[in-house]
Amino acid sequence: MLSIVKSYPSIDAMERDFPNMQEGNLVIIASSVGDEDNSKLFVHGGAAWVFLSDLSGLQGVGIASWERTSGDGSPGSTDTYTITLTDGRTFAYPVYNGRNGEGAGDVLGVPFSLDLPAGGWAVTASVPVTVSAVPLPVPAQAGALTYTGSAQSPIWNGYDPDKMTLGGDTAATEPGSHAATFTPTPNYQWADGSTGIVAACITFFGAELGLACLTKIFGERNENHE
Repeated sequence: MLSIVKSYPSIDAMERDFPNMQEGNLVIIASSVGDEDNSKLFVHGGAAWVFLSDLSGLQGVGIASWERTSGDGSPGSTDTYTITLTDGRTFAYPVYNGRNGEGAGDVLGVPFSLDLPAGGWAVTASVPVTVSAVPLPVPAQAGALTYTGSAQSPIWNGYDPDKMTLGGDTAATEPGSHAATFTPTPNYQWADGSTGIVAACITFFGAELGLACLTKIFGERNENHE
């Protein structure tokens, strides 16, 4: 024989406790004689409480049996349960079977995937940034070359291949008009703020700079510093 598993002082109290009860639990409102909900019998129907009967005024009436009289409990279907009281009266109530066992109502499932980067999520924002070119000294030859009859490449103090490009005459065999050129790469400039090509003569011990080399140097500077 089934029995009432819990009583409540009001309908509101019963509704609040709904998530804590199980489908098929029988409960009753036990308040006061003057309360119209007093002695009302409910059963947990899965999706909501189902009213069964008003037992107020009854004497010696209990539940004789409780059974499923139709349905097989398959997902998405509705079964019928019948309660028989000790006085012979019967009450039938429906219970809906939630799909996939997720609950007492249909649930729409939407599959999706979400990959969390190893370093977590990052929020980016645009911030204006002003970048000033880095000033560089003009390279200078590290000591004059000694004439050997073979081509020689001088060492240039201040030359950095990551910050400037070397061009022009990179080697010389004898004094003359040989001049190397240097050009700053992006984000770099010469100390005077210019970014054009500058030239430097290749010098030898005991030899004066040729007029052609000096003309080339000042020609480069005038052309790129106007």
